[in-house]
Amino acid sequence: MIVNRLLTLGSSRLRYALLPPTPPDLDPLPVPQSVTLLSDQTLGHGIGGREALLRLKQIPGKEFKLKKGDVVSKGQLLELFDKGHAVISPISGTVTGMTPYVGDYGRVYMTLTIEAGETDSPPQAESFQRSDMFRAAPALPGKPELPQNPPLRVIINGLGSDVLATNNQYVLKTRQKDLEAGLEWIRSTWPSASAHLMVVEGQQQEWNKLKGCRVHGVAPVYPAASPRLLHRTVTGEEAPAEAPLMEAGTLVLQAEALAAMGTLYATGVPPMQKLVQVMGKDGIGHLISVCIGTPVSKVLEHLGLKAEYGDRLILGGPMTGYAVYTDDFPICPDTDTLLVQAAEKGVPSQTPSCLNCGACNRICPARVPVNLLLRVLEAGHYGEAAESFDLMSCIDCGLCSFVCPGRIPIFQYIQLAKYEHRRYLAEEAQNQEVAE
Repeated sequence: MIVNRLLTLGSSRLRYALLPPTPPDLDPLPVPQSVTLLSDQTLGHGIGGREALLRLKQIPGKEFKLKKGDVVSKGQLLELFDKGHAVISPISGTVTGMTPYVGDYGRVYMTLTIEAGETDSPPQAESFQRSDMFRAAPALPGKPELPQNPPLRVIINGLGSDVLATNNQYVLKTRQKDLEAGLEWIRSTWPSASAHLMVVEGQQQEWNKLKGCRVHGVAPVYPAASPRLLHRTVTGEEAPAEAPLMEAGTLVLQAEALAAMGTLYATGVPPMQKLVQVMGKDGIGHLISVCIGTPVSKVLEHLGLKAEYGDRLILGGPMTGYAVYTDDFPICPDTDTLLVQAAEKGVPSQTPSCLNCGACNRICPARVPVNLLLRVLEAGHYGEAAESFDLMSCIDCGLCSFVCPGRIPIFQYIQLAKYEHRRYLAEEAQNQEVAE
């Protein structure tokens, strides 16, 4: 196996979008009459929606806890199954639909549609138990993934999840009390964990006023705010490539996620407004506040943007985002960026051959031999890719696809390979348990 020991920014010259010293005024969207929420738990792989529902009925502990016609309240924690992830209703109304949705790599999820009632009263603050944070967190803005085992350190990303995302910077400038409340929850839940705030290099002094964390400067050069690069900045060490960061004791949270946790902890009311950077075909950016579950079509309509036949709607940013096939797709807890790409600027559907120019190798921060890895991935040899060509060392920045003159979707090849390799290992482990 090739072992990489040097994570570096390489020859990248992409810089994160930075907010001005005075943050811009937010453009809030009206709460829609109908919202769609996506469950974070898969029902199966490579199956149709009908088969997923039939299979679901045969799994103990996966009986539906909701049904069409149920009345829900704003801010209510909704569990779709007896055992599984929860979603939070952003409006008061009635459940009008529960439908399987086929996502990336053939994974099947459930969607929950809620129609608003005649009145949408504000949520009532309830007594909040500290353990409730673990169930509610994945449905909060920023989608914090909280481990059951205590981390050694919590790193707060104050830059962005992608090169154009500015939501974390806005939160740092406007929601200090919420951030401090989030840090208080971390200290009370994991007393031994250290907290580290990552900000743009040269601005450390400005954020030293935030209590309960150490402040580190990060060069605003993409992908310096990648979780594994942030881990190295704080610890001076590199995390094992094959393992999640938590196995190295590191939990990375977006600043928006920490602020959302702080609001819930301090008030007992979950925030459901997501900050999203929207960019139309004219290249002009708009930072908006939008209710989670709002259809993309409502966002475009509010901003006067149009998506015509052949245009692409990209959620998540230009480097690591993904295209959705309909403008009915909802804003999710981790939707930091929404791009409208004109049809003529899209990548051709056919995949050309590699030119062996070496641009992907030179740009890779993890020093993965990308051109060799690509050959193995094209052949579908995912195990060999992980064993001999450092597949799992990739930090998922997307720079290889960005610089490829042949416009080969290298990043997507790698994402698929990682998913299939992990699925194979999980199935092998399960088969081993059955055999024993």
